Amino acid sequence: MKKDKLFLILACFYAVYLTSPLVADLTHIPIHVVSIITALFCIAMYPNQLFATKAIRWFFIYFVVLGFYVLIGKKLALGIGTVSDPKQLVIESAFILPSLYIISILQYLGDVKYLKTIALTAIISLIVSFVYVLPTLYVSTDLLRDNFFDSSIYHGRIGLPSYTLMHTYVLLMPAMLFTKHLFTRWKKVLWWCVILLFSYIIIRCYITTCIIMLFLSFIAMASYHQNPQKRWARFICIGLLLIIVSSTSIMGGIFHFSENFFQGTAVETKVYDFENLFYKGDASGGSISGRQGLHTKSINSFFQNPIFGVSSEKGQYYSDASQALYDADVKVGGHSSIMDRLGGMGLFGGLPFIMIIFSVFDIWKKWVLDEKTRFYYIITFLLTLLLLYQKSAFGQEGWFFWGVISPCIILSCNSYIKQKQ
Repeated sequence: MKKDKLFLILACFYAVYLTSPLVADLTHIPIHVVSIITALFCIAMYPNQLFATKAIRWFFIYFVVLGFYVLIGKKLALGIGTVSDPKQLVIESAFILPSLYIISILQYLGDVKYLKTIALTAIISLIVSFVYVLPTLYVSTDLLRDNFFDSSIYHGRIGLPSYTLMHTYVLLMPAMLFTKHLFTRWKKVLWWCVILLFSYIIIRCYITTCIIMLFLSFIAMASYHQNPQKRWARFICIGLLLIIVSSTSIMGGIFHFSENFFQGTAVETKVYDFENLFYKGDASGGSISGRQGLHTKSINSFFQNPIFGVSSEKGQYYSDASQALYDADVKVGGHSSIMDRLGGMGLFGGLPFIMIIFSVFDIWKKWVLDEKTRFYYIITFLLTLLLLYQKSAFGQEGWFFWGVISPCIILSCNSYIKQKQ
């Protein structure tokens, strides 16, 4: 049908806009504006999907709660910055609703060919955007992270990913690792080139949480086998290997290599803090105690008022995390998407947000029938929860990457494998 083709074009355009910073920089259209337009077009084309899924119904409950908070003057704890609360409400809706509606339409259409097209479009767009920044990264390996903190350093340079986008690249790694089952013999060389490209960009973003998630993705891939006995054997072998590494001088070599590799970057101090924690049990390092302190602020606010949470009159945003840590007027840490919403808005505002996440998981779980596909999808979901707990940078990129692109890649790959069989 013509309408379905128009939807596919719209979904692919949205995928390109989110995955390719170059396109966004050339058009100069704020990404949340594109998200709102995408959602409106989807609603206009498929009005019957407005309340079709639990995820969308939970979103509207979430929207009503946030709107109620805005009306009564209670500050929102969304981590969106210094903009007014009404605008934060609009931006938060732009973050979430387009992906939820696209998911709902894909479920309604029920055709894997739409998933394949979206998945292929997103992967190609990402590869092109990665290759585009490679030459600059050879000149300055700190380019991506430095550009976030001081864009004047690379003034005029377009096509660099936003800080939020840098966080969400890793959410695709389980799905990308799952695609290894598509390739045999020499074609696997091409697959490894793509995997190494993805890994290189994730590492060069110098976001410690994402680097750890990347490592966990490879461990998950190495541990899986369709035979349950062999799978347990792999788990045991990997566990024993980690114990051996951690109890010998090899671990010291890993720390030393990491300190040299990440020297002068945001990761370096965290490596030192992890080393002190590992060898001395000292958790006082700034990157560890600071993050714990920020999360503790949100947790304390939640237990102080579990229903509505506690938020400060001047909001929660600080560009410098240490300011939020030591400012008694700031009631949430601003470094956990989940805990900040619970701490600042209580169960009334935080629970609908959490239910949206689990509802999206439930939608795709019904598509994921075989054990191997389910394993990689669950790994993606667990990494998403980790990122949402540990960081506040998620945005429309996070929702689209884990909620749309990743399932599209996994299910498309699984469909192709079944056709070959």
